[in-house]
Amino acid sequence: MKALLIILLLSASSFYANASLENGLTAANPKPIEKIVSVTQVFMPEHFGTGENVYAVMSGLFPNGCYVYQRAELQKDPRENRYDIRNIALVHQGMCIAVLVPFNQQVKFGVLDPGTHHFRFHNGDGTYIDKSVIVQ
Repeated sequence: MKALLIILLLSASSFYANASLENGLTAANPKPIEKIVSVTQVFMPEHFGTGENVYAVMSGLFPNGCYVYQRAELQKDPRENRYDIRNIALVHQGMCIAVLVPFNQQVKFGVLDPGTHHFRFHNGDGTYIDKSVIVQ
């Protein structure tokens, strides 16, 4: 009876391990979650010439070592020359180093039309940083 129970347990654990590996997930490596992360500073020159690429450099602190910068999501309202930016990080589940991890990231907006453009960098807590750029 013990032998049968052991065989059943081994086959069940083997089935679970194979199913997890096919999906790329294991108990030690579950699927990462996307989160909006906050930026503490944004450097953006106030003036750009016509034909120049507009960019911003953002910096912030991840709360622990499980966060990895993924991308910046950009929404544009062309009527008002307004851009809303949200920074997305992947958060890996599991044991992580419990220290603040600094990050710097450059975001390129490309060549913009002449005029004043407004940029709003949204944080995960509902706050934001506003910047304006003049393209001449």
